[in-house]
Amino acid sequence: MSLAQPAYPRKRAPTAVGHAGRVRHLELGGPVPPGKRVVRREAAKAVVEREGRLLLLLTPRTGDHKLPGGGVQTGETHEQTLDRELQEETGRALARLGPAVLHVVERRADAHDADAVFEMASTYYRAEVSDDVGRTRLDDYERELGLIPVWTTPAAALAAHEVLLASGTAPPWTARETQVLRLLLAGEL
Repeated sequence: MSLAQPAYPRKRAPTAVGHAGRVRHLELGGPVPPGKRVVRREAAKAVVEREGRLLLLLTPRTGDHKLPGGGVQTGETHEQTLDRELQEETGRALARLGPAVLHVVERRADAHDADAVFEMASTYYRAEVSDDVGRTRLDDYERELGLIPVWTTPAAALAAHEVLLASGTAPPWTARETQVLRLLLAGEL
């Protein structure tokens, strides 16, 4: 399936690969409280779809899913980050980078510093991956979570997230990824 032809509905015309389209913006978590330090992290995430299924990372213990991608390292472009992260997390190389479709700024209390707010700025790109699957090279925390690359429908992942969010046991990224899944299903990305 091409980057411009997702299986779920779109409310806007498809964008050709490599051309800038309208990037939707979303903020989660509200403004930074006065006097709080901000710990910022920039991430690039891949929206990879084939035959109506998304390439997601499943945490078997909790049942949550997240789109592949991760933190941008010093000197890396988003394309380099996505190629590295896709290989590490899914064993697949980035075959083609499409347009950015979403920019999410998420703020929450910093888990390591009571005087700080953690701010994650994630840019989501349409992408294609290679058919060849190599060995994953997960980070320590990803190994502890037991992340497994899976192809699943956005609706199935969203249903699992809604159960987790209602239970109060969802990992911190679940709210962000739930919003992304909702936008995908609504045809807004």
